Amino acid sequence: MLIMKRREGEAILIGDEIEVQLIYIGRKKVKIAIRAPRHLRVIAKEIQNVRDENQAASGIAAGTDLATVISRVESTRQRSQGAPFRTVEGGATIPDTGPTPSARP
Repeated sequence: MLIMKRREGEAILIGDEIEVQLIYIGRKKVKIAIRAPRHLRVIAKEIQNVRDENQAASGIAAGTDLATVISRVESTRQRSQGAPFRTVEGGATIPDTGPTPSARP
């Protein structure tokens, strides 16, 4: 880990694409600005930790695609409600409450 001293208004460069600038230094908090390319994900570590904990609790592996997650949620919902379901345009599953409006004569 690299440790550097910086004053308010000074910046740190990481590679050629990332700049971290100290905007404000208070008694208990520091405000920084990060300039990075859009393809790089920049988030607070605490957010990543919560995301990892939520994924572990849900039993869904990191990197699982959205369609798989939706499928698992819908199958769980179907089992818990015991009602018949049908798949509609876009792949969503909804309760089957009778004919669709397009099926009317």
